[in-house]
Amino acid sequence: MTYTPEKLADLHSKQARLKAVLLAEIAILREEIDKLHGSRRVASLRNPSAIPYRELGSIDGFITKVELDGYNRPIVWLKQRIDRQLVKCITKGKALDAIGHYEVAEVLKAMRVQMFGLIHYKDLEKIDHIDVDNIRVYEDDKHLPNYEDIVDPSMTNGIEAREYLKRLRKYE
Repeated sequence: MTYTPEKLADLHSKQARLKAVLLAEIAILREEIDKLHGSRRVASLRNPSAIPYRELGSIDGFITKVELDGYNRPIVWLKQRIDRQLVKCITKGKALDAIGHYEVAEVLKAMRVQMFGLIHYKDLEKIDHIDVDNIRVYEDDKHLPNYEDIVDPSMTNGIEAREYLKRLRKYE
């Protein structure tokens, strides 16, 4: 088959148009794929996979239960004061001695403590357990000072608070 120059020019023109259409469709498909990958990335950022980690620190809360686990280790269950999350506290060494001399009724009557040790997290803000090295027992609220013990109405000798503070700073 022989092609005339006009026929070849026409074929090259059709080929160029077809190539342009295919390149445009490829670009559109690439954009759609990028959007899909982008939405997957966004979804993975919104719902990250759980990454367990450990850190030294302390948690503050109220004792709810004391028991022995399957490995015969003393376990204290603590309800955190802020988010009410229930945390398993594995005590070791002499840590349990801090609450050992209290009566059972006192301990289980929402005794407020602070547990120090290695905190094992399941994920961000989700504690799996804590290996407790030390326990601090807080005083009962009835031993804390009340409003009348703290506030002294004659503290400034009748001077307005702003003026009283200016005088204090002046003499420092």
